[in-house]
Amino acid sequence: MNGWKIILAYVLGWFVAQTTKYVLLSVKGGTKGKSGVEKFRMYVKSGGMPSGHTGSILGAATYAGLAYGFDSVAFGILVCFSATVIYDAVNVRYAVGEQGKKMNKLIKVVKPDDTLVRVVEGHTGVEVLVGGVIGVAMGSLVFLIFK
Repeated sequence: MNGWKIILAYVLGWFVAQTTKYVLLSVKGGTKGKSGVEKFRMYVKSGGMPSGHTGSILGAATYAGLAYGFDSVAFGILVCFSATVIYDAVNVRYAVGEQGKKMNKLIKVVKPDDTLVRVVEGHTGVEVLVGGVIGVAMGSLVFLIFK
């Protein structure tokens, strides 16, 4: 088993999803006037369109399924892990992100000089779907390249 190809599919899924996210932010003007460090943080940030978490984990799962079989242990483990990652992104992190945004609004009103909480964003279903399509495409691409 060549585990590095699973890792390559994972990294490629993340890279393409994050690059897509950054390009979409740039087109909307979200990177204008930002420093290099701020732009890098925007590139690696969680949340938003598309889901890099989903792109990466489904890239790895897709490659494992195509390379080792959809009844292999590697594919089974990655599918279980994918379900956990996607559930967390859509439910837990999304809810925590929404709560953080509301908490910061409240802090600004009640205690304007206080430090705001760090908001970690999750994903909507559409963001996960697009990340998933990217992941499946990247896992398939790695499989086809090394077939």
